[in-house]
Parts: sequence; C-alpha cells; structure tokens
Amino acid sequence: MHFIQPLQAFLQTKHIVEFSSIQQAVFKVWPRQNVVGIAETGSGKTFAYLLPALNQIDVTLNKPQAVVFVPTKELKWQILTILNDIKASFTGLKVSENFNSNAHLIVSLIGKDIILHETIKYVVFDEVDMFLEDSSQAEWINCVQLFQKHKPHFGFFSATLFNEQLQQIRKQVAPLTVVNQKKRAWKHSLVKHFLLNLNGQEPFAGLLALLNYHHNEQVLVFCSNAKSLKQLTSLLAHNQVSFKSLHGQLTPNERKHIFTSAANNTVRVLVVSDLLARGIDLPHFSVVISWDLPLVDSFYIHRSGRVARFNSWGNSYVFDLPHNQHKLTKFAHKGILFNSVHLERDGTLKFPQLKQSKQKPAVSSELKTAIKRIKAGYKKVKPNYKKRQKQQIAELFAKRKQRRSWKNF
Repeated sequence: MHFIQPLQAFLQTKHIVEFSSIQQAVFKVWPRQNVVGIAETGSGKTFAYLLPALNQIDVTLNKPQAVVFVPTKELKWQILTILNDIKASFTGLKVSENFNSNAHLIVSLIGKDIILHETIKYVVFDEVDMFLEDSSQAEWINCVQLFQKHKPHFGFFSATLFNEQLQQIRKQVAPLTVVNQKKRAWKHSLVKHFLLNLNGQEPFAGLLALLNYHHNEQVLVFCSNAKSLKQLTSLLAHNQVSFKSLHGQLTPNERKHIFTSAANNTVRVLVVSDLLARGIDLPHFSVVISWDLPLVDSFYIHRSGRVARFNSWGNSYVFDLPHNQHKLTKFAHKGILFNSVHLERDGTLKFPQLKQSKQKPAVSSELKTAIKRIKAGYKKVKPNYKKRQKQQIAELFAKRKQRRSWKNF
C-alpha cells in the first residue's frame, strides 16, 4: 500500500520499515472492501485498520469521514493517544471522541450519542466479539444498520472470533472478506502458561510468592468480578503490597489516571477486572496472574495476551484449585498446555526444567537484500573478514529490533 506523505513521515519518525502479517494482509483489501481481521493479541491490528482509513482522509473536508467503535474507555484512550501522536506528522488532521464535532476521525463507544453523517465512509468495530455478546448484540446491530444507510465500508477486528460470531457479522454485512492470520484461536505462540500447585497452602500465599519471584517485573492480576477484586485488594493492602487497581466502578478520570500511570511504567502491580483484557497495550508488563478464571472462557486468551505484545514473551499463571478444574480441562482440550509450578513450604517456587526451543526470527525481503549486500562486499578474502561480516549483520538485526518498538499496535 502506498501511504500519503503525512503517514510516510509518521512511519519514518517511528522507524517503522516493515509491517506485520495481519497488517500486510489487511492493507490489500481494506478500506476498499468490507473486511474481518483476525489475529492474535499484540500482532498490530490497530495499525492494520487505522493507517488505511487515515490514508483516505480529506483534511480539506471538515466533516467526519471515519469512525472506530471500541468496547471500553481504556481502549478508546489508547487509540486516541496513538492518533494524537500521528497528528504531529499529519497537518490538519482532527480526531475526537464526540460525534457532534467536525473531526475527521471519531473514536467512540456504542451509545445514544451517535450521530449519522453521510460523509462517514469507513466504520470499524475493534474487539468486535465483545459487541456480539448477548448484552451488547442488539445495540451493535442497530449501530451497523444505522450506518448502512450511506453504504460505508466496514471493518471488524478481534483476536478471537468463532464461526458462530462470524456468521452473525455476515448476517448484517455482505459481501465480506475474511483475513484470518490466527489459525489456532486458543493458542498464542509467545505466552508460557503455568499452573501453580499450592501444596495445601492458601492462594494468597501463592500470589505473594509469584509477586516476590517477579519482583523486578510489572504484573497484571486479573479478577473476574467486582467482589473478587475487592477481596483481593483488601488482602494486598492489609499485607502492605504496593499496587493500583483498575475496574469499572472508578470514575472515568480515575480510570484514565491509573491506566496512564501503568502505561508509563510507574505501576508495578496492577489489579484489574476483565475490562482491561481487551486490546490494551501495556508494553512494560510481562506477567499475568489470574486470581480467578474469567466467566467467559475466551477471555483467558485476552488476559494472557496482554503480556505477549508483538514478539515479546510473557508468562501467565493460574492456580491449581478444585473449582478451576472444569475450565482448565476445557483449556487443555483447546490446546493450551500448562507447565506445573510448585509452591514450597518456605514460600519459594519450584519451576520445571523447560526445554527452550530456539526459533530463528522471521527475516523480511528487505533484510535479506541488505545481508546479501554485506556478503557481496567481501569478495576478496581479507584477515578477520568473517568476524567483520558477522558484526555488520548483527548490527542490522539490532536496528530491526529497535524499529519494531512501535509496531505492537
């Protein structure tokens, strides 16, 4: 895809020189066609739909031209933050969360404040499977049908979208191109799953042991409901554990402040409800602990995916408790493999000896060409030429890694 100059300038500023597989695949069809994009968490779905839509924006037309619907305030703030960064390179671009503005692109929750504009040609539903839940489905259908009056192109994106949910989308929007980059809906290649055997001790003792073991890392602790979260935060406070808590009962300003602090690497332990399991990027977090298992099974995938953002490894822990066995069995049948960790009597953790499989990183055609150039420069054999050649190639890979720092959207 050829991007307009402002977007090229933005990509250059962020050192983005290659795109993920979901981005490359979506760029071929969106926004010229209705599309469903499915890829694992942290693979770059946000840029997959955002960049092509922005590529079509006419800044001389002071009317809304694209809208992105999201299920949570946290995801809305995250996307608006990305767009505000893009605005630094995109002169004249206006973004907003309000339909009663003349912003070119609107990021919004589904609600009563939606205003239909005939100039809106691109409509995206991020984390669309959340809109397809029973409590939200009727509102989502009304929203889709409202915008269909002016025949925009629709984009639907998620990390988990099952066949019955895909059929629900097809009933509302056709024709539809499906781009599925996730062949195994229940597995994430960069997440290591662990089952903590408590050996007769209390779950909170296991939690403290995990926090102590990962004392130099940022940790997300998930709770499935408000009661569970309140009980856990009381225990943490009583034991003088430093933490922040993020849940739906906070005011929007409180939620935004805590979310921003966590994203800026100033929170070590963040206790959250499942509202944060969807689409949010917290790049400094590398550990997820499920204090209890989610009510909706697929939410476990979204929980664990918070710590596997674009080629970064993450660990996900679950407690080996009787009331978890039914869900754990279902997870196993879906292909999730748990490694056993044992809580010792002295509060330490005993991990299994895991075999590390070394996988070579994928090499782009651009990188292959650069490597060939380096090798071609050593046609005449000179002292230490292999060492210098190896060093130059290593520097190429190091630069490649730095360039990918902004690609987890």
